[in-house]
Amino acid sequence: MNRGSGIGEKLASFQTERDMAEWLAAELTSTFPHTSWVDIFLGGSSSAANLVAVRDPRGGPALLSALCSGIEAMPDHELRSGSLARWMPYLMVPNLVWANPQLGRGPMMSAPLLTGNTVNGIIVVEAGTGAPEFALDDLNSLTTAAGAASAAVSALHGKHRPDTERWRERDLALAREIQRTFLPPLLDDFQGLQVAAEYHPAFEVGGDFYDLMDIGDGRVTAIIGDVSGKGVAAALLMSRVSSELRQYASGTLGPKGILESVNRWLESRAPSDKFATVACVRLDLRRRLGTVCNAGHVSPILRRTNGLVVRLADASGPPLGMLPSQSYDDVTFHMGPGDILLLVTDGIVEALDADADAGMWSLVELIARSPHNLTAIRQNVLTAVEKASIRLRDDATMLGLQLPPEAARRAA
Repeated sequence: MNRGSGIGEKLASFQTERDMAEWLAAELTSTFPHTSWVDIFLGGSSSAANLVAVRDPRGGPALLSALCSGIEAMPDHELRSGSLARWMPYLMVPNLVWANPQLGRGPMMSAPLLTGNTVNGIIVVEAGTGAPEFALDDLNSLTTAAGAASAAVSALHGKHRPDTERWRERDLALAREIQRTFLPPLLDDFQGLQVAAEYHPAFEVGGDFYDLMDIGDGRVTAIIGDVSGKGVAAALLMSRVSSELRQYASGTLGPKGILESVNRWLESRAPSDKFATVACVRLDLRRRLGTVCNAGHVSPILRRTNGLVVRLADASGPPLGMLPSQSYDDVTFHMGPGDILLLVTDGIVEALDADADAGMWSLVELIARSPHNLTAIRQNVLTAVEKASIRLRDDATMLGLQLPPEAARRAA
């Protein structure tokens, strides 16, 4: 009699893989006399880390190792190193393994959970060292049970995938919405400055940020930055770093003091492999004087009304979060009536050329060739980025400020 039959309906009633596998392992323990261990490994593909043992109290790898040694799939030390690629083909078919008392191994058998050519898991059964060998009928029963289990696993995957995808889309949409709140809703005119901003994350959420703050007395502070990494992890760090920058920028500190303060905070709070490049600019609109400090970021670019394009303040130190006592230097510049200041992240530079230096010169030349108009420059940069990069490799962000002649006279 095929003792694995009649369990499909029961397996189909479970709502999780683990509950289903635990019931099946207990059922097989009672089905096959003299059984010592039954384990069901779920999620098998190309690495040992993907296999999750359900029941084996000795640790799943020990039972799987014994099986692979028994079928001579590969040496035990290679199995324990975590590579499944060489021996996975052996586990895609049912196996009977004779006992080996010298190695303390009883008779064993295994059957795969297959969907087409995809291994969803493996069932392994081992009897005690003195137990009778498993027979072909036993293996047929186990194979039938594995087939029913595989169907149940496939049904669970199909049942839960739509919900999982909807939850993921909902969470990412919420993450995008929250992240956008950290990027200020900029007006076309801000304290006499014409403003243009663009933010294009490479993924659903990103690690770039910008900010523009009125700190009184005709002064504004502009910040642009990029935290290490991509996706949700980068977005989380971005939200905290941008908040800290805004807090310090709202006080009396200049760009140098702002970056040094946030550097100390970030180095003590963030993971050791996380950092942020930041360029901070303070504009005194009454004096038409700018101060910029750069922590490992792309140099700000100034386009003067006579067509001259100038790179301002190459990085005076590493990104924030690398060295706790790092100091940075301020660089001052004059911003005359009609001058345009552009702050960008490396996603724009690298979209123009994978080599950062070449990409920077491409950007400078593009700005130099453009009409002296902030809107035109922004559009030309975006068009060039879109043409050069089918899909952004990194977040691409730009913040542009232009001081029209009339605004300069009003601020004076």
